[in-house]
Amino acid sequence: MDGFTILVAFIIFIGLLLYTIRVVTTREPPVSPGPTDLEGDVPSPPIGAASSSAHENDDKRFLFDAFLSFRGQDIRNRFVSHLYKDLKRSNVSAFMDNNDLGKGEPIENLLKHVRESRILLPIFSKSYADSIWCLKEVTEMVEVMKTDQSVDIVPIFFDIEPDDVRCWYRHSQGRFRSASADEKKKWRKALRKVTSIHGFSLKNSANG
Repeated sequence: MDGFTILVAFIIFIGLLLYTIRVVTTREPPVSPGPTDLEGDVPSPPIGAASSSAHENDDKRFLFDAFLSFRGQDIRNRFVSHLYKDLKRSNVSAFMDNNDLGKGEPIENLLKHVRESRILLPIFSKSYADSIWCLKEVTEMVEVMKTDQSVDIVPIFFDIEPDDVRCWYRHSQGRFRSASADEKKKWRKALRKVTSIHGFSLKNSANG
């Protein structure tokens, strides 16, 4: 368990490092003033200035490096808490609702934190698709990924196969009577999309 969580934390850390390198290397140095600049006209903006500003604003938009989406106390104690601590030790700022959602803060803010995170980690377990909030989170992840190429989704399958996640949801749809048909369709499409992404598979052990 510890070796796996350290590996995941290391991979995420390397991914963030590579992202930072890409941002830095795309920023070009300012150019020297041209002839018109020396004559008192308004200087032309340096090439790459707009893209640099965009990158800086993009960095400011992310409050967290990673967002952990999961369901169940058992998986929290056995895996998620270990992963969270390993990410912290690797200087990766991770959001986990148990630790980072303030008391009295609306649960809707979870979706806001999804949009404020650079790497999205849906941790699928046997009870994940039983949670409306988990389904909303994974749907929000897909929406974010459509519009922001700097965001990555890294699914983790905890003691469950990708096909089983989709099958489990089909069997549990009857529980969501308050949800509209459109919502259920979005959840189903989001699960299909995310579970098709290559991620990590972890089998639970007897000793946890």
